[in-house]
Amino acid sequence: MLHKIYCMLGLLLAASTNVFAQVTEKSIPLKKPIPLKKDAIDIMADSFRADGKIYVVITVVATILVGLLIYMILLDKKIGKLEKEYKDQD
Repeated sequence: MLHKIYCMLGLLLAASTNVFAQVTEKSIPLKKPIPLKKDAIDIMADSFRADGKIYVVITVVATILVGLLIYMILLDKKIGKLEKEYKDQD
């Protein structure tokens, strides 16, 4: 059961690496900047970054993910204990 937890943790970490791969006009080292299309999500993200609220969002998401991970570990221990008790009864 512990390998399932490690697999889930690996998947979460792999999914979170996409967050850091955002392209902005400043991250493209070209002589002439490429105009990027701005939509509502980009404007909202820029305002969150400008106001410093993006750190609050990241903290909340990280707290939720850590809570889910702890819950999964505790649930795995409880299920393992119940399985062991069930095998001892037979």
